[in-house]
Amino acid sequence: MRPGGACLHVMVEPRNFTIDVTRWPIVIITQHVAQLTDEERIASLESTDYVLNQRSGRYAIVLDNRRAAPPSPTQRAMIAEYGLKSIERIRARCICTAIVVTTDVMRAMVTAVQWKTGRPPNTEVFDDLAIALAWTKQRVPSPV
Repeated sequence: MRPGGACLHVMVEPRNFTIDVTRWPIVIITQHVAQLTDEERIASLESTDYVLNQRSGRYAIVLDNRRAAPPSPTQRAMIAEYGLKSIERIRARCICTAIVVTTDVMRAMVTAVQWKTGRPPNTEVFDDLAIALAWTKQRVPSPV
């Protein structure tokens, strides 16, 4: 974690994913490689929980999966289980979720996981990070 707790770089392999809270309440989770191992996928989900539980208040998520290949069936099940386990927290605290993917296969995978877990409220899929961030910023309340 960087000084001040701003950004968590999980180093299972060099920077395979990061959880960036420097723009809190916007949290940007980036997968830097095409495929995570099962251990890395578990670490990414557990790390996300840890980071979100360390802060109070509502948040918005931007999942930057532009480099990601479709996860294996085992990993899709992990993601769906995480979604089901976390749905109450997501509904209570998550303002919105922007998922950034660049292929139709990944878009279909996102849809399939959401069918299984129930689509979180205020979730959209994008193919451009800048557009996803702009959409997210429009939904996050301005500081008082």
